[in-house]
Amino acid sequence: TTAADKTYDATTSVSVNGGTLSGVISGDTVVFSQLGSFGDKNVGTGKTVTYSNRISGTDSGNYVLDSTSGSATASITPAFLTITANNAAVTYSGSAYSGGNGVSYSGLVGGEDASVLSGNLHYSGTSQGAVAVGSYVIAPGGLSSSNYIISFVDGTLTIRPVGNLSDQLVPLLSWYYPHGSSAGQQQGTQPVFGNQQHTPLLFAQGSSAVNDLIVVIDGGVGHVDGGV
Repeated sequence: TTAADKTYDATTSVSVNGGTLSGVISGDTVVFSQLGSFGDKNVGTGKTVTYSNRISGTDSGNYVLDSTSGSATASITPAFLTITANNAAVTYSGSAYSGGNGVSYSGLVGGEDASVLSGNLHYSGTSQGAVAVGSYVIAPGGLSSSNYIISFVDGTLTIRPVGNLSDQLVPLLSWYYPHGSSAGQQQGTQPVFGNQQHTPLLFAQGSSAVNDLIVVIDGGVGHVDGGV
């Protein structure tokens, strides 16, 4: 009797064959079968397989097997697992990107999940620390398993330009000096210039110079000179 090698499937099952049945009287119905298993489910070479011999059929009760069990050896080879970094897309904020957007797994067997893997998922590649608009590599790594041959597939980070000015504006909640005019003072949510009220003044949070902030007043675009 021999046992067949197999690829890791998270079970101890194994195919055994080669056993024969002799001594059955002509006309009797007796069926011979064998059932084998590894001692554990994990990858290994030359692992011990134990098997049992069985008979069934209409006339099987008239017979006794001279050997009901035995052993053989076989190997379990690793399964292939692909771990792919999910793509990510963010709008330019001026802040350095770090981390990733999770990963997907393809090839986990027998109902297993990522908890069977060792190590800690981490990310590298050009995405780490990226600030400027563009496309960058998100490279996953850090996970391992003796039962899987793991392939890591990169994802893509896309840093998009700001779509419109309002994406980077926040309410101005303190004093300001409008460009080219005398000082104005915000009252509640309605800034006042002279005797006129205007819709709330906003400033661009991502401006490169605090003393020259972009503002929107009643739909018009201007600048604020001075600290806020």
